[in-house]
Amino acid sequence: MSAAEETLASLYEEAAAAREAGEPARAVESLRRAVALQPRAAVSQVMLALALIEAGALEEAAEAAEAACRLAPDAGAAHIARGRARRLMGDASGALEDLDAALALKPIDADGHYERAQALAALDRRAEAVEALKAGLVCAPRHAALKALARRLSADA
Repeated sequence: MSAAEETLASLYEEAAAAREAGEPARAVESLRRAVALQPRAAVSQVMLALALIEAGALEEAAEAAEAACRLAPDAGAAHIARGRARRLMGDASGALEDLDAALALKPIDADGHYERAQALAALDRRAEAVEALKAGLVCAPRHAALKALARRLSADA
């Protein structure tokens, strides 16, 4: 492993530890350094986008996810990250486009189905949101967030 690869791996580990500790700002800093080290690595951009979402920096998160989508247009995770950021910024229709693209690339992604259900619920398309949740639960029957959203949508019905 080269020195750059070791540094990148160390930055990823630091970011993961920070996210696990509930310190998104520290994760963002580590991931910004990872992006600076390898700006064409889509995985670094996706990880940065997710950490920025946790830190509440949604516009920056959308920019990082957009960069990831440009670098790796066939990476479902990039589309999911951009969709999540867009949904949280209030663009549920745009988010739905991203999430549909992600699920076209990888139909068995439980997180993609979860985010799609969130976007559909934001658009008051409850029946479709429930179907998205069912598809996600087929992928991951124990997915806690999918189950919680399904309970919430059922209670709201």
